[in-house]
Amino acid sequence: MEKHLIRVGHSYALVIDKPIRRILGLADQTALRVTTDGVRIIAEPVRDPEGSDPARSPAMGPAPGPMPVPLELRRISGLKTFDALLKREMSQPLFERLNGGRMFAFQVAVDIGSKSDPQLSAKIDRCEACLRELEAGRTWDEAIAAALERVPRPMA
Repeated sequence: MEKHLIRVGHSYALVIDKPIRRILGLADQTALRVTTDGVRIIAEPVRDPEGSDPARSPAMGPAPGPMPVPLELRRISGLKTFDALLKREMSQPLFERLNGGRMFAFQVAVDIGSKSDPQLSAKIDRCEACLRELEAGRTWDEAIAAALERVPRPMA
């Protein structure tokens, strides 16, 4: 999801859409800790040691637990990750080692948001883990091995 900063006085704001707010359990006045790793802006809710949000009013009830990421957001993330891997010259043999199956079938499943592939989310997770490793300077072999360690493929 691409967002643009909005000018607010002498500052800039980033609008966080409702689906993301719901996933993270953000409400009005939720305190966010904003940091950077030098490349990304990282905003995360400030929680007390028990994991609750001090800005939530008692009338709101307990904070919702983590919500599953909607398929639409996973699909968008999967398409961007797949595109980034293609730009890094991912080949069919590399994809087969990472996820099994054909690249084209994976791309179509992600593109249409297929619910018929129960492993689709895990395949996207493996692609994302592989991309992170490649971005950290690992070789394809090292990146695939690390991704498979993080998100193992089911035994056939």
